Amino acid sequence: MTSLICLLLDIFKRLYHQLYFVFKQCEYNRDLSGWSGCHYGRGIAGSGWQCNEKQCPNQTCDQKHDQICNQNCNQSVKCGLKSPLQSFLEDGLPAFLPHQVKSERGKLECPVKQHFNLPCKTPMGFTDISHMASHTHVGKHIYVSLARICGDEWSPLSRLCAQLSCLLPTAPQTLGDMFAFYYTFLNGWKLTQNNRKLHREEAFKSAVRSANFGDPQTDLDVTPLFKSSGHKTGQTSKHLTGDLYSLVNCHGESTTPSHPCGPYLRPICQDMCSMFAAKNNEKYLTWIVYLTDSFHGLLKALYEECKNTCDGDRAKCRISKCNKGCKAIHSPMSPTSAHTDNCNSIVNCKFIRPTLYKYGFTHKDCKSLSDNSGKRTCKDFCMILKSAISEECSKRAALAELIYKTIPDYLCEIRWPFMLTLLALWSLSLLYLLHIVVVRLDVLRIRSHLRSPSSHRIAAQSLLAAARVKALANVKYFSP
Repeated sequence: MTSLICLLLDIFKRLYHQLYFVFKQCEYNRDLSGWSGCHYGRGIAGSGWQCNEKQCPNQTCDQKHDQICNQNCNQSVKCGLKSPLQSFLEDGLPAFLPHQVKSERGKLECPVKQHFNLPCKTPMGFTDISHMASHTHVGKHIYVSLARICGDEWSPLSRLCAQLSCLLPTAPQTLGDMFAFYYTFLNGWKLTQNNRKLHREEAFKSAVRSANFGDPQTDLDVTPLFKSSGHKTGQTSKHLTGDLYSLVNCHGESTTPSHPCGPYLRPICQDMCSMFAAKNNEKYLTWIVYLTDSFHGLLKALYEECKNTCDGDRAKCRISKCNKGCKAIHSPMSPTSAHTDNCNSIVNCKFIRPTLYKYGFTHKDCKSLSDNSGKRTCKDFCMILKSAISEECSKRAALAELIYKTIPDYLCEIRWPFMLTLLALWSLSLLYLLHIVVVRLDVLRIRSHLRSPSSHRIAAQSLLAAARVKALANVKYFSP
């Protein structure tokens, strides 16, 4: 029964992962690199992941007025519409290709190697939709339908996955899983909701103290990872020294230069990780203690990949650089630091979104990332991600302090009694060993001076007996 539930949970997770990504892509129009206006269904061809503006004549859909050439209606070219949404549904979208999943022994196995710590992409399975479909629609139609299934935390599929994940907790394995766990576990840590405090704050503190024989003075503060969503004034804001709210949910003020923070990331599995139980508190503690280092390493891998495409000396991205008149390229930032209209948003970068999908993310708010007041480029993302993975404890970097100071100090505190016990036992064992060696050397020396042919049969204890002292009177023990 347990194996069946685990299989169902695996299927639901894979289903949710793909459906939610389609939901987020179909939320926005072409200007934000979304698929809301992209066609899918009968007679639709595939394309790259960004909508194609180049259309053919004699189209029967409502996109025929977007033709960029002076074409006559009686031309015979009929190659039809090209849609990235159609390519994704047909499992043929470049940079978003799925893995070939197989079912073996009641488990879904992926034959693709070397993608450990990366989510396994399940095929959508609509390979013949251009021929088998009975109608043609646009992505907005899918968005409305999926909003009722997995659109938010309280949707049926989201809630079902969250409940099963809470019932059968497994350690986060991918970067998206880890980020979602930390965010949902620490977001709003000091809120006064009773159920939240019972199953998170109080349960976690109980596990921390129980690991140290219930010592009430034991503490493990992991809240600096998501300390506050408010961006304070000045360049001393925690968002500039590794607070991960800078990548998710930064609330600046009119006098606060919140740049380069922004709503860049949203784990695809975030709503699946939104439910916790007090009985699993020891597992949550174990994940935080032993997975934080891996979390940092995966964030660093994401940064390196984004840097190579958008921020390196030989960047592939052609829209990452701002114009010379842009005030957002100088540090430290001022309250008037903002990108100009000519600067390109990160949502139009053709490298960042496939990379985020590879690691299990999507953009949290494409509109905010493209508005003039909050526009962010892919170089801004690399800049704030670099500060998040900083290893300089002297600059109070949140992840660095947690990995190199907070967690080691906690482990040292709970292991100190055992360390002292081991030291005492090893010292006692060494003294006992030395004592045994010395005693046996004495016995050997005494036996070597006995003249009886059967002296080797005399027990060591009998040598010290009072009745034997007289018999040993002629033994020259101290003589050479």
